[in-house]
Amino acid sequence: MPQVRFVFITSPALDGFFAEMAELNAATNGDPPAAAPREPGARWDCVFTSPPSGDDRARTVNEPT
Repeated sequence: MPQVRFVFITSPALDGFFAEMAELNAATNGDPPAAAPREPGARWDCVFTSPPSGDDRARTVNEPT
């Protein structure tokens, strides 16, 4: 699988959001309920959308397609 690198810049900083999401991921062994990210998302003004049309689930970054 090819490697991808990118720069992700946000303003204001979202490091707290990513820390909360990491905690949620760890607490649920990497399988949080679909609605679970909405609460931290709301606190950090992040909106989660449905997967692209034709895809019935989200995949992790390193999961094969």
